[in-house]
Amino acid sequence: FPVTISEKIDKFAFPAMFQNRLVLCNNQSNQANSVLIGGANTSSVFNGNDSTTLYFGDDRAITAAAPFFSRFSNNFFENLVVFKPDSVWIVDGQTPPTYATFKIASMNGCAAPATLTPCDIGFNASGVSNVTRNILIWQSANAICMFEGSVIIPIHYDIKNIFDPENPNGIEPTMLDKSTAFFDEVNYEWHWLWASKGNTTLNMEYCFDVIRKKWFTIDRGTGNRLQLGLTAIDTHNKVYSYGVTSAGYIE
Repeated sequence: FPVTISEKIDKFAFPAMFQNRLVLCNNQSNQANSVLIGGANTSSVFNGNDSTTLYFGDDRAITAAAPFFSRFSNNFFENLVVFKPDSVWIVDGQTPPTYATFKIASMNGCAAPATLTPCDIGFNASGVSNVTRNILIWQSANAICMFEGSVIIPIHYDIKNIFDPENPNGIEPTMLDKSTAFFDEVNYEWHWLWASKGNTTLNMEYCFDVIRKKWFTIDRGTGNRLQLGLTAIDTHNKVYSYGVTSAGYIE
């Protein structure tokens, strides 16, 4: 007869979704470099043949993770992109027995987890008109980076002085991991919220126009500076961007 055995699940830092599986990331009890991938189409099965634990490099903690859809020729793939502070990894495969991990970068990991943002609009990174892909954007310790399925591309060159440690108006080192970001699905703009030197709240808002590949700034005024952004959909399926201000309001 089948036997059901319950196992205690350790505390994990955050979840992600991958191939309709719940993924628990960064084991807080031990092995912060691991993820526990649960069974398909459920949120409560984390053992047996349809579950697995994967490990990523040394014992430095995983900071962020997100699924990534891509298409090559007539083949479709969903990978899990996993970030550590100093590296970027991919999980490939279709089922737990076939999952494999690959390090795709030994730099430009995710230093600010709340900045990791999927932008599913078809970005042309190569300059070839018929090659467009979904992208992920995030803040590393020294750059704003984008992943389009093949390589990591820095997109911060127009604002690189922000990461210059000698710049008195650059990013506040003690707030580096507190930056947040959101994607405005209506205007196709990635909003990066960060703290300049001497500030303990996110007082700066820079936007990357994903279509035009250009940066611009927004100053909403004292008390209205966004600390967090999110997307909402009304009953007519219209999409809106909402922001949480430094004064404690949702706008």
